[in-house]
Amino acid sequence: MAPRPALEDRLADALRELPDPPVDLRAARSRLRERTIGSGARRARRVGLVAVACALMALLAVVGLAWARANLADQAMVADRLPSGLPIGMIEGSVYYLDSGPHRASGRFHFRFVVKPDGTGTYSPPRTDGVPWDVRFVGRTPGHVAIVRRDTFCGRVTDLTLDFRVHGDSLTVTKAVFDPCTKWPTLGGTDLAGETLRWVPEPLAPR
Repeated sequence: MAPRPALEDRLADALRELPDPPVDLRAARSRLRERTIGSGARRARRVGLVAVACALMALLAVVGLAWARANLADQAMVADRLPSGLPIGMIEGSVYYLDSGPHRASGRFHFRFVVKPDGTGTYSPPRTDGVPWDVRFVGRTPGHVAIVRRDTFCGRVTDLTLDFRVHGDSLTVTKAVFDPCTKWPTLGGTDLAGETLRWVPEPLAPR
């Protein structure tokens, strides 16, 4: 038997080395492409999720900062106002006063409120002796407050009910109602509407 040519031997060896079944190069390229595209898509989704999470964290941080600032502003406002909006400190004004008693004094006399953070304080009416009364400033409706005290003869008295607006360091009275028992011996009906009172937000010494 004649020996096979070397070329035929090489071809036979190459055929034996081929995988079984033979590799489908077109299908292999297709699978590789799918895996590559799928991996890129998964990577893109991960990047997108991370970006969304970062955006949400930034938004929450901004909202939290805004809330903290608003809360601090509210606390600052509460620190120098009662729930009614009445400023804490000293509030003073003047009114025309006619003493029908033995003093017979007339003219514009000062009156004064000293308002404490707990809603208590004093009220010095425009009288010649100027003795302050211990009072409570009652009210939770903004711009509306009742000045209440205990009177020896009348019992619980609402000396004044005030509607007001605060602007800067002053307070404008828009309406004032006096209790019949309150001691404002002024000439005729006293109307504080339109009067501007001065607010001094000074620290209050404990009594």
